[in-house]
Amino acid sequence: MTEQALNINPRSADRIFFPAIALFAAFIVIVGFGPSYYFKEFTDARELRLSVHLHGLVFSAWIILFIVQAFLVRTGNVSFHRKLGVFGVAIAALLVVVGTTVFTARAQTHFYPP
Repeated sequence: MTEQALNINPRSADRIFFPAIALFAAFIVIVGFGPSYYFKEFTDARELRLSVHLHGLVFSAWIILFIVQAFLVRTGNVSFHRKLGVFGVAIAALLVVVGTTVFTARAQTHFYPP
């Protein structure tokens, strides 16, 4: 290995890795749910229940928070990152409630995605 490769600062590597992973996660969500949720007006996707829209809103907020948090650390704004983490706890609690509600409603109607 070269001398430069051995002198990589782990903190600088983290400042690249986590924002990249956050953006990649957002990309996967948009590609995966784009046709049936985000861009459903442009496709022949069926109408969604209000609970599914709430589920999409909360889970989208989670991904957006992940991106914001990663970039806050990258830019050195760790104090605001920590303050925003409290909001993350609230979103996490909502994830559990909304996810369980949608799953239960879908299981009762015997709807299982392909």
